[in-house]
Amino acid sequence: MRRRANQMIKLLTKTASYTRERMGNDFIILAQNGLDIVDDASSKWKKFYYQIIDGVSVESLYYNIWSEEDQSYRMDKLKDLNTRNKLIIDIEYLEPYEYDIYWNLWNESDMHIVGYPATTDRALDTVVFY
Repeated sequence: MRRRANQMIKLLTKTASYTRERMGNDFIILAQNGLDIVDDASSKWKKFYYQIIDGVSVESLYYNIWSEEDQSYRMDKLKDLNTRNKLIIDIEYLEPYEYDIYWNLWNESDMHIVGYPATTDRALDTVVFY
């Protein structure tokens, strides 16, 4: 596992370097899910990971969770990233009547989270204006 996590962070490092050389330092790198990569990486590569990423995007943090243990684990990881001033984007697949409840959840969170209510079909092919 450690070797794979280190290789993934190495790929991320190369991708960030390549894109930022061409697009400038304002080009941001968001990791999609995969919060456990820091558990599996060596300390050297873990340090690179935190330096490279600008933030993370997660799905189903409040709704459609796998388990309470998973939700707690991910919340802890996100709190750590929040203290490192990393952007956190949460995508939830909701019915329109759930939007207000969701807005209150992330708006009242002690973390800085940008929330996005997406349609329940998970296609992400339409923009939800809320």
